[in-house]
Amino acid sequence: MRFVGRVLITLSLIAATLMLWQLREVLLLIYAGILSAIILDAAAHSVRKTSSLGRGASLVIASVLILAITGAVIWVFGQEVTIQLRQLLGQLPTAWGALEREADAAGISANSIGGGGGDAGLVLQLAVGATGADKQTHSARVTI
Repeated sequence: MRFVGRVLITLSLIAATLMLWQLREVLLLIYAGILSAIILDAAAHSVRKTSSLGRGASLVIASVLILAITGAVIWVFGQEVTIQLRQLLGQLPTAWGALEREADAAGISANSIGGGGGDAGLVLQLAVGATGADKQTHSARVTI
């Protein structure tokens, strides 16, 4: 009976782990929401301490300030990020070809490095689509 109990505990732990793995995106969203709430509450508390506003008004002002700061950072650094992303996408097909040649030399199939529907191929397809790059020039390198 002891063995059966241990097996059931082990199976329960495996099932719980699989369930948590399936819910990982939801759990990350919950975590991000809680973290955002903590940051907004701390910012609202600072606004409330320095002014005579209520909790709601302080929260609105803190939210607007955080959005304004975030927008300013994106505006200032966005151009540089765009330039670097275009450079990366220009170099990516060459690097991908080199990776495929190295994989062929090592006897690894293209399917195991993302060419057969893996995450690497999907990321590459999304990056090419998001930047508006010409998909025809990359179609020989990106096979999903």
